[in-house]
Amino acid sequence: MPRNASLDRSVALGVEQVPMMSMLPAVHALRHNVRAYDATYAVLARAAQCSLLTLDARLAAAVPDCALLPTI
Repeated sequence: MPRNASLDRSVALGVEQVPMMSMLPAVHALRHNVRAYDATYAVLARAAQCSLLTLDARLAAAVPDCALLPTI
């Protein structure tokens, strides 16, 4: 599938691309506590002022201001 078709489908599904370059310092600041991709999701959740639902207790403990750990 051509790249443009994939992007078109993402847009049709309501997927929003968010520039992350300005958020990289905040991602980097979490480097000792969580993996880079987890930090990226946490920083994005903070920027969007929403909760990050996770089953990862370590992530939830590292970013308690935005992570929610459901009780099962």
